[in-house]
Amino acid sequence: MQNSILNGLNILEPMFEISSKDFLKYNSQEALKNYALNCKHKELKPILKKLLINKAIWAIRAEKIILTEDYIKSQCRTDCKGAVYVKDDYGALLKRCPSINSSFCLLSLENKKSFEEEQKLKEVFFPYAIPSKYYESDIAKVNKDIRNKVYRFIQNLPEIISNGKGIFMTGNVGTGKTSILYLIIKEALQNYSCYYCTVNDVYKYLIRQNDEFIARLYYSELLLIDDLGREYMSENIDFGARQFDELIDYRYRENKSTCLTTNLIFELVKNKYPRVYDRLKEKNQFLIITGESQRISNWR
Repeated sequence: MQNSILNGLNILEPMFEISSKDFLKYNSQEALKNYALNCKHKELKPILKKLLINKAIWAIRAEKIILTEDYIKSQCRTDCKGAVYVKDDYGALLKRCPSINSSFCLLSLENKKSFEEEQKLKEVFFPYAIPSKYYESDIAKVNKDIRNKVYRFIQNLPEIISNGKGIFMTGNVGTGKTSILYLIIKEALQNYSCYYCTVNDVYKYLIRQNDEFIARLYYSELLLIDDLGREYMSENIDFGARQFDELIDYRYRENKSTCLTTNLIFELVKNKYPRVYDRLKEKNQFLIITGESQRISNWR
């Protein structure tokens, strides 16, 4: 069988010479066995022979290329499948990466976990980029008057989500309401499907009947809606309001957790969104955040 394959060495291009010893070294017994099983087909035989020869050539070429760490880092990708794209005098090929699971390798367990978390985050904030302030959110930065309440809420998230409960926060602009939503996402991300959006986007998706986003709004285990009361849509706003009522009512009936923020005082929310208010009052913890804007104090 091996001699039969070696007879095909004369079909190699003159620019690359390979010895019989190297040819046998770089082809596995399994590959040779597969060739033997299929070489009875006259049309298939030369094709298989050529493939085995080229396989050996690629292995030899790849072995001769020395990869530096800087080059590997420049080629590092999450979809690399453990191989690095390289070039030699004969063209391009893939070489097995010698730095798999190194500290910088995107396939290492630690980095893979970070990458998977980032992918989940992209889904949470889709179609927008992950907000830079998401990474800055910290329970220690939460207004001290409500910090313990927020901490207990986050610690009890499994029970809260399983019972379809949530939190509804009101406060002036810049008092940290959105940052609290980010903290909730951080805790829930690994175990629950989450989706974050502003109320303006909710109205836009509902009015335009965008099925992809409507599915996220209805079926996410945890929905986080920011800035209730700041709907800027001029098109079919009444239709959007009815659809929003139906969304909140559906999530209420299906025991799905919904968290919201608003700059309006709760009395105004009750007057403007009576049905929504009624549903939220039964399921959600209401939280009033006082104090001046953190954005102003940070700027000072």
